Amino acid sequence: MNPSFYLRLLFVLSLSSILLFSGLGSFPLTDRDEGEYATSASEMIRSGDYVVPTLNGRPYLEKPILFFWLLSASFNIFGQNEMAARLPSALSATFLILSLFFLYYFFNERAVSNKRGLFARSTLVLLSCPLFLLVARACLTDMLLTLFIWLSMMFFFLFIEKGHVKWLMLLSWLFLALGFLTKGPVAVAICIPVFFIYSLLLRDFHWLRPVNLFIGVAIFLFINLPWYLAIYDRMGQSFIETFFLTQNLERFSRTLLGHGGGPFFYVAVLGVGMFPFSVFIPKVLKRDFLILKKAFRNKDLKAGHRLHLFCFIASVWTFLILTVSATKQINYVAPILPFLSISISGLLLETKEWHTLFSRCLFFILLTPFMVFSLVMAFGLKFLWPHLQTLVRFDSTEYAFSITPPTEIIPWAFGFFLVTAFCAYLFLGKKGGELSKHSAGILLAGFLVVLFLPAICRVVQLPAKEMALEVRRVVKKVETKDDGVLLTFFGLWKPSMIFYTSHPIKRIKTRHPERLARALSARGPCLVFTRVRLEDELKDIPGFFPVKEKAGYLLGGNREGYLLMKKDRN
Repeated sequence: MNPSFYLRLLFVLSLSSILLFSGLGSFPLTDRDEGEYATSASEMIRSGDYVVPTLNGRPYLEKPILFFWLLSASFNIFGQNEMAARLPSALSATFLILSLFFLYYFFNERAVSNKRGLFARSTLVLLSCPLFLLVARACLTDMLLTLFIWLSMMFFFLFIEKGHVKWLMLLSWLFLALGFLTKGPVAVAICIPVFFIYSLLLRDFHWLRPVNLFIGVAIFLFINLPWYLAIYDRMGQSFIETFFLTQNLERFSRTLLGHGGGPFFYVAVLGVGMFPFSVFIPKVLKRDFLILKKAFRNKDLKAGHRLHLFCFIASVWTFLILTVSATKQINYVAPILPFLSISISGLLLETKEWHTLFSRCLFFILLTPFMVFSLVMAFGLKFLWPHLQTLVRFDSTEYAFSITPPTEIIPWAFGFFLVTAFCAYLFLGKKGGELSKHSAGILLAGFLVVLFLPAICRVVQLPAKEMALEVRRVVKKVETKDDGVLLTFFGLWKPSMIFYTSHPIKRIKTRHPERLARALSARGPCLVFTRVRLEDELKDIPGFFPVKEKAGYLLGGNREGYLLMKKDRN
């Protein structure tokens, strides 16, 4: 390896560290997914039960166990805080970037033209994706799943490419098994069909030989069977119904929790989420479709074309699976990103005619959401804020908003507008060539995901966090004296507050005010997290005393809870 390799590696590591780890714990956990996962891992540590995840004291069977184990390990090492909660995702993204960078090592000198250039550029394209950075800096299962799907597929591709070296296929099975332990059947639903399609096109089914298949299935079962049997032993049929039927089959067949979208949902997500390099996706698809036609005609393909063909199959199949699924979220599309990054980087190497009339038009179309978002946040927030309040649905919306719009966001919005305009100039300008394009993408994604969105999150979530931490401090003082404190939500569901209070919080919906009245009349202190907009309804509930308001959130309780909080504040 020549010195330029180490310089490139140092540059990629430095850039990844800045984009993935800077300020990782500087903003509160978001709701609901980050709050739910962090709370479940926290409860796992407190209970000592590492088989059945729980949320608010109840079994939480939405995802398999591996991510919760990693979260628990991170909490045990670094403490229960935001940085530790997001660390597994950031590390997963780092390993993915490094594996992408080191891919060139597996190809011989003639395999891919300008081999180092291809994979080094791929890391830069990936780090330029706002969606990649967003998922990598969040306490979500998706980046870990993306890493395992990527590694499983790449080791399968290398198994075919390197003449059926067995240990490569064993690694493919290993990472497929870990993907199944991370998010369940979706890993198999994405990887196995891609294996079949690629094998069919190359007429190479060596991986399906009985010995290889037997060893692969054995690895898969060895990784997954212990936990799946253990939780089935504990939970019985309810685990099958909740995890496999509700969280997988129903999530695929019908919209859950309002997370739906039309057939073009992921077209828009990829267009915005990979901007500005998403403008090259149509060209990439056209090129790869021509390679696919060659494969159908039994023509020999160069190694570089085989790589692009494999990335094309992986991207298209994953896109189709996600599009057919009824439940959609922007983070679900993360497994496509590394494959598209390779495809786009290959295009950048093959041609210098980047900006056709079509690509320029597409650029401005995709630029529009960024510009509109920044302008609305800068100039239109005070006009849209009352309408935003009307979108809040009690019981299901996780956020409460203050009566007046948060003016502290406006300078960040102006900054984002200027950065976006400058990046557009860099990307479209003829000076600087490809370097200016990568600089524009990284600057735009970095400012948006590392600076702007965390600033918005602090405005929205920090009041709830501070209120929860204040209650936590008071509850800890009281409960050391063996006096229990009942905490409840009313018309609100914020799992992050369960994490910050380190205390179960009973959930009561607005259609059951009598349940809140019973909780308030119970012996001992009772504290209620609710919304300022529900204050009029709360006046009609006997025994409720408001304690304090904070940016749309209202803390109240019964007389004992009210006196408890007032005593602490005095």
